[in-house]
Amino acid sequence: MREFTSFWALTGAFFGFFLFHPLVMISAHAMLPSFHGWAVSLRMAFEPAMLPWGLGYAFLGGLSAWLLARDISARKKVELRGDDVDLRHHAPLKAFILRAVQELL
Repeated sequence: MREFTSFWALTGAFFGFFLFHPLVMISAHAMLPSFHGWAVSLRMAFEPAMLPWGLGYAFLGGLSAWLLARDISARKKVELRGDDVDLRHHAPLKAFILRAVQELL
């Protein structure tokens, strides 16, 4: 599982830095009246002055991909164990849900 989540975290960081950050830069520059084309904005996205922003996008991309990979692997473990929630065995929860639905109606 650790290799699975670390692979997706690195993949998310890669996409955050090399895809999302340039797309945001291009779209932000496209809204300016002095927009000179997407190639100039793309080049500006990888200048050293933009490294903190790029690293921020890499961090957020890696974090979101890591959380998604953890969720997917946890769901697979639950499916393998067969721990499905059955409301027949949870009488207080079932009563609470029925009361809430009746109050809404």
